[in-house]
Amino acid sequence: WIAGVHPEDYPRLLARLDQMHHTPGDDEWNMTTRVVRPDGTIRWLQGLGRAVRDSNRQITRLIGIGIDITKNKQAEEALREREQRLRLALDASGGGSWTWDARTGRVDWDDRCRKVYGFTTDEPLSADSWITRVHEEDRQRVLAAFSEVLHKKTKNSWDNTFRIARPDGTVLWIESLGQADRDADDAHGAVA
Repeated sequence: WIAGVHPEDYPRLLARLDQMHHTPGDDEWNMTTRVVRPDGTIRWLQGLGRAVRDSNRQITRLIGIGIDITKNKQAEEALREREQRLRLALDASGGGSWTWDARTGRVDWDDRCRKVYGFTTDEPLSADSWITRVHEEDRQRVLAAFSEVLHKKTKNSWDNTFRIARPDGTVLWIESLGQADRDADDAHGAVA
């Protein structure tokens, strides 16, 4: 079993076993390691187990299970890559990202989006605080377009250009893009 552990994870596994050996009472482990199969494929395992000790507190055996979590790790890596591409696109465009959950009213913006609109990092956000930054001459049009995405099943995307008026008096043109995410009951989910 130990011989199959990936060479990069081997030292960490040995260190953990050594720690258990020298620390009576430290008998349980929960480790994620890679293993290399005989055909060369690499799989991720979540190892859960415990040490069994004799009356002298010496480890006599290890009992455990290994759960193959390769698909989870692959999904995590794919998500990480998508997030990196999104960040690169946002960096190149000078844009920011936001999410508004229509069910709860929760609004989340990244720091760049907050900066564009003139919100401080500790300032609470809501749909109401956002709409106050939309220029008063564009506000009704923007609200109508936003409402259409939220309430019409046939309209799922948001692509709107409008002005914002920041607290310092600066007026900026914004291109805002988003997508409605509806749940199985077609309830109005997040727009981002």
